[in-house]
Amino acid sequence: MTFEEETLGLRISYGVDRICEKLYFIYQNEQMLSDLKKNALPAAVVPPSPPLMMPSLPTSGPSLTARVVSYQSASGREVLIQKFFDHCGVQPIYHLRFLPSVLSFVVTQASGVSPQEIQGIGCQIEGLAVRDLATQLSLGVVPAAILNLAQNSLKIKNPKLQPLYVSGQLEGLILFSADLEFHIKENLMDEFSLFALAFSYMDLQKRLDLLEVQDPITEVFNRKYYDIKLIEEVERALRIKQAVSIMKISIDDFFEIEQILGENAHELLLKKIAQLILKSSRTNDCVARTAQNEFTVLMPHCHRQGAMVRAERVRRIVENSMTVESGTKVSISLGISEYPTLCGSAAALEESAAKALHHIASRGGNKICLYKAPVDHAPEFEVRVEPG
Repeated sequence: MTFEEETLGLRISYGVDRICEKLYFIYQNEQMLSDLKKNALPAAVVPPSPPLMMPSLPTSGPSLTARVVSYQSASGREVLIQKFFDHCGVQPIYHLRFLPSVLSFVVTQASGVSPQEIQGIGCQIEGLAVRDLATQLSLGVVPAAILNLAQNSLKIKNPKLQPLYVSGQLEGLILFSADLEFHIKENLMDEFSLFALAFSYMDLQKRLDLLEVQDPITEVFNRKYYDIKLIEEVERALRIKQAVSIMKISIDDFFEIEQILGENAHELLLKKIAQLILKSSRTNDCVARTAQNEFTVLMPHCHRQGAMVRAERVRRIVENSMTVESGTKVSISLGISEYPTLCGSAAALEESAAKALHHIASRGGNKICLYKAPVDHAPEFEVRVEPG
């Protein structure tokens, strides 16, 4: 277990303990009241409850159930954070998003100040690794860069940080003043425990949703998502009278490479090929793994000649950059088809590209093949191809 996972576990355990403690005291208070009524004792007989020994949930604001329902209704992280700000009622309070790639924090949301006041405010943590940063935060230490940001940019002289972890990774910080009254700070920490659980639940739900459409090995789209997207794009192409092409890609001698290097090595090879395809694709392209040794790139607004140019670019990139551990060069074969010029439906587009791929792969590979339309094929609309 990593240090971050252990820290997250402790925070969740602490939050659950606090909630259980409060529910217990509420039950105890209700039980005492029930006994009082049952025995018809005068109120003076009941000893006063020590205020510090019997904490209770906030008497104002929404109930625990209402707050849970409110968090569950949040449509995204930003909305969830804003709901937390509203429930805790502390102002000013800030959310600092953590950017691990540059080891920086950026103020993204706040309560009690205008959005213009926090625009562009952030800091970089210099001289600290992520693990060292997590250690400081768990000990309640405010790193110098954040302390400077809080005091000079946010005008909080005595800042308090509450780290927010998701799946063992630091997502951000909740920053507020440590000079709050004791009961306000206690209520805030109780609310944060509930908020952190809701935040983690939302993250897990998004991961589950992603698994429905993502290939677990390469992290590109899976066959199920591709089949749906293919039909949608062909229907849209017909409406707007724009071509759509697909490019099917397979690794040459894939099964021989798998037998030589083993399963782990071939999975790493698939990941590298997927990343190269993604880097050479446009934003609106759909890259999917559609078979054990097959990737398909769905290219809206792309006619057959444009698809051939892009396919040749991908082929050369792989040929020039991919080498397996044994020193063997890796190459790929590519089959291309286009709707409406070469076929007349989504199913035909898929089938024709697969035929082109099989044709070229069975003849040595490391080449591209454009499907040839049947003689009797009549396109539903004309695709204009620019010369050159």
